[in-house]
Amino acid sequence: TLSLDVCSSDLGGGFCANSFISFWFGKRWEITEGLIGSILMVCNIVASVGGVLSSRLVKLYGAVPTMLMSHIPASLLITLVPLMPTKTTAFLVLVVRYSLANMNLSARQTYIATIVLLINEVQLENKQHCEIFRVILFPLILGWLMDQPVSSLWFSMPFYLGGTIRLSYDLLIWLFYRSMQRKSSPRLKYSNLAPEDQLSMEHLDGST
Repeated sequence: TLSLDVCSSDLGGGFCANSFISFWFGKRWEITEGLIGSILMVCNIVASVGGVLSSRLVKLYGAVPTMLMSHIPASLLITLVPLMPTKTTAFLVLVVRYSLANMNLSARQTYIATIVLLINEVQLENKQHCEIFRVILFPLILGWLMDQPVSSLWFSMPFYLGGTIRLSYDLLIWLFYRSMQRKSSPRLKYSNLAPEDQLSMEHLDGST
């Protein structure tokens, strides 16, 4: 289940790669390459700031709550980008989306580390299959979509596909988290850890 969660997140992210976003803004709003570069620079700066804040939010609220409260809005916002009436509003929505998107990464790494400590192993082989799918099929799919008329729904479809797939990732993470909670109590879950580490792991897991 955990490997499917990670896989779905990576697949969703593949539809909304910077290369496609650059192409889409250039075609949809006829923006110059220099302006597109500036837009992506701002997006990457705010994404870095969000990643730094993520570690603090994990300490305050736990890994899973941080993942969900940042990733769900980010997934919804990416689907709104092609619906914006002007290039300015589309740019602002994209910036806000980037500010939230990277908050998930630190929290996800923390939670996976918690699970590894809990069960001493985690199978993520499916992630390799996702990478193969993304490398082989994504260029074909995106190439066909990017070749559609700008006014058609298909041209903006990667935004909708990426947001929908990443929302499914959020749902899977939440279901996995609830199933882990139901299986055992926090103290039993972390009984294999040293006493001084148990409280820390419970907090990261959002159990306290």
